[in-house]
Amino acid sequence: MIVHLPTTKPIKRMRDNKPLKYQNLLEELKSTYELLDPSLELIRQAEASSLVDLFENQSNHYSYVSNKIIGEVLANALLAD
Repeated sequence: MIVHLPTTKPIKRMRDNKPLKYQNLLEELKSTYELLDPSLELIRQAEASSLVDLFENQSNHYSYVSNKIIGEVLANALLAD
């Protein structure tokens, strides 16, 4: 299982409906492995509050909010199997 953990720029690109610079890599990984992607949930949170709320102190380190979202996505996927 591989988890896609997008940082600020990729989340902005996806929010703006632009392709990721590494989209081909993600597609290749999906064809071979189970790929969990919390991007949609992270984008929803950014739209509900702001992108700043997803990261700590203007960095690419996830905030409590992001860690909670990612943890829930992982837990749901693991419990579904």
